[in-house]
This record gives sequence, structure tokens and C-alpha cells, in this order.
Amino acid sequence: MYVKSFFVGVVFLSVCMFPFAAHAAEFATQSLFLSKSSVAEGETVLVHVVVFNNSDTTFNGQLAIFDSTTPIGKAPVSLDAGETSTISISWKPKSGNHPISAKLIAADGTVLAEKPAETTDTFSIAPKQTVDNTVTQPTITPDSTIESSLAIQQTLSNISPAIGKIAQPVLSALDGARGMIAYGLDGGITWSKGQLAPTSTSISIPVTSANKKKGQTNSNLQASAGNAISQNMFLTIFLTAELYLFSVLLYVVANAAIFYPLLAIAFFYCLWKLYRRMRRPQYYPY
Repeated sequence: MYVKSFFVGVVFLSVCMFPFAAHAAEFATQSLFLSKSSVAEGETVLVHVVVFNNSDTTFNGQLAIFDSTTPIGKAPVSLDAGETSTISISWKPKSGNHPISAKLIAADGTVLAEKPAETTDTFSIAPKQTVDNTVTQPTITPDSTIESSLAIQQTLSNISPAIGKIAQPVLSALDGARGMIAYGLDGGITWSKGQLAPTSTSISIPVTSANKKKGQTNSNLQASAGNAISQNMFLTIFLTAELYLFSVLLYVVANAAIFYPLLAIAFFYCLWKLYRRMRRPQYYPY
């Protein structure tokens, strides 16, 4: 009798617990890939991970990506029941082979799903391309890894769950936009560095009798050389200023603690200007 009751109890618990074990947020098949097939050291690339929620409830948590045992970054994940989504995190790798793994973590810190580094998830990064540049250019090189807004989302949820629920998809979308902006800014920085290398060389025009054509004097040739050097110096200054601007913008975009307060200030300033404009009295000619 006791044995039969024990057996029935085990079966009952198994049936009741099985749906909860089977339904959870998971990784899709072959779900991890890079935004570029060929990547060199110093370049910024996006790591894309496809996740889906096969449960009957909404999943709120975060995705963590690792390079072997080194964390690459985290991103908030919000999936409705049955929803599939692609989460992207920026990465600036060094040369060599990098086995990439990922984890889906619930809001309470529980690891719900783990994708170990398989053969197809090991990416080979080419060595950095060196440029022969005799002039050292001042650069700002902040970490281009996008800082997640998860801490801000949790703070808003602690203040008001309703506000946190509304803000979560908005901030998640902004995180994705920040990743794309950072990717473009990093490309602009790389382009500016490449353009600065050839413009750092001096320009000289030898003044010889062969260059004197149709009454062209030595002073004319020297003036042409001076103009070419002045244009080259102006281009170098412009590219250096552009490099600084892209670097500062990248630093602002990559840091959530700086980006979101500035975004909030700009938003409320626009609302205030709109309010002032709507309150302005209208004068009509009679």
C-alpha cells in the first residue's frame, strides 16, 4: 500500500513539474553569429544571438556573452510568449581564435539556458593591419563595448513597476540603436586614422628649368608648393578634429550612465521649448 502510494506520488509530481521544466527561454539552432565574416583586430563587430521564448508567460532577463571565460557584455532581453528575437552586443576582439558562448539569465539571477562554445562558434580574428605613419596622432580610444541599460531598467522597476514595464522595451530598443551607432562611429575612427597616414607626409615641388613653362617663374612654383602644403595641413587638422569628435561621441554613446541622462535632458528641453511655443500668444492683423 505504501509502495503504491509512493509510486503514484512520484508520477503526479513528474507530470506537474514537467511543463515547467520544458517551457523556458532558449537559444535557437545555430543562433550565434557575427555581423561580419572577416574581422581584424581593432575593428568593432556585433555578436548576434537568436533567442526564443517557448513558454506561456513573458520572459524578462538578460543575455550574457563570453569569450571563453572573459565576459564580452550583457544586454536586456524581453520576450513575449512564443516570441523570437535577435539580441546584439558589440565586441572589439584581439587577434586569434575566440570560442564564444552565451547564457540566458532570469531576473533573479538564475541561468535558464546556456549555449556552450561549439566548433561553429569559434571565430578567427586576423592580426591588426599596421599603417606606416611617422607622425603620432593624438587619439581617444574608449572601450566601444556598449554598456547595458539593465541597471536603469531595474531602478525604474523598483520605483514603479508600471513605469519599468513601459520603459523596458524602449530602453532595449535604444540599446540596439546605440550598438549600431557605436559600430558606425568606430568605422569613422578607423577611416580617419587611415586618411591621416598619407596626409602627414610633406609636399615639395622641385624648381627646375623643366618646370618653367610659358613664363612661369621660380616664385610662381614656390607659391604653388606653398598652397599644396597649406591644403595638406588644413586637411590634417580637419581629420584630426573629426577623429576627436568621433571618439568623444563613441565614449558618450557607449556609456549608459552618460548617454541616458543626456538623452533625458534633451527630451525635456524639447518638451519645454514646445510648451513655450504653444503658449506664445498669436497676433492676428485686423
